[in-house]
Amino acid sequence: MLADSGLKKVRVDINVTADTKTLFDIILTDELEADRSNDRPKRSKSEILEMIIRKGYRAWKQEHDKAT
Repeated sequence: MLADSGLKKVRVDINVTADTKTLFDIILTDELEADRSNDRPKRSKSEILEMIIRKGYRAWKQEHDKAT
């Protein structure tokens, strides 16, 4: 998907709380299982984490735009 768009990937190292890591793990497990059981193309953990960040950004932006 990203290779087709010509976007360059970069590595990002972050520190998160154990609770946040648990939430990431839950989402990753559920999404990977959904990929297998729903006959969807298999995504990498990196692609799923990117999806989480993009969705989080959209939610943040929507809240931020309402505040201004």
